Amino acid sequence: MKCVLTGKMLTTLINCTGYIHPKAYDLHKITRRSLRGYPNFAGVHELIGGFLHWVGSDESECVVIIAHNASFDFRVMKRGFDNLKLELPDNWVFADSIPVFKELYPGLEKYKLSFLADHFQVKNRPTHRSLSDVLCLEELFFRSFGKSREIVAASLIQFIFTI
Repeated sequence: MKCVLTGKMLTTLINCTGYIHPKAYDLHKITRRSLRGYPNFAGVHELIGGFLHWVGSDESECVVIIAHNASFDFRVMKRGFDNLKLELPDNWVFADSIPVFKELYPGLEKYKLSFLADHFQVKNRPTHRSLSDVLCLEELFFRSFGKSREIVAASLIQFIFTI
């Protein structure tokens, strides 16, 4: 994740300690060995606490979390919070960038992040790893809306939802 206001970035893997399906490896290139040293599921509660602190606890400010093809990401996030019996903060809202790009650029052949990155020749390439995908998406948004957070926020209003 990246906070566009502060520039702070947060990324981590979770050591699932189990079998990694070959299709998951093909997509993410994550191996059991590459997960060594990362927190396991027992440490997820602490990890989420750190995530909440990192995002910020000022409930007077709205936190917009944007993801590309967000239904998967937000479903996983919600399930993680539910499993730990934690509530998603009331000031969090979510937006899927695919409908945003479909409205901005109707008629493109595809709206996959890798296609958009190629089409708009962004320097940050998506790799199906959280931080590279976030940096690619950020570059696409800045190219589409400029670097004004107010313009980005106003443009996203119609796409925001809660989970």
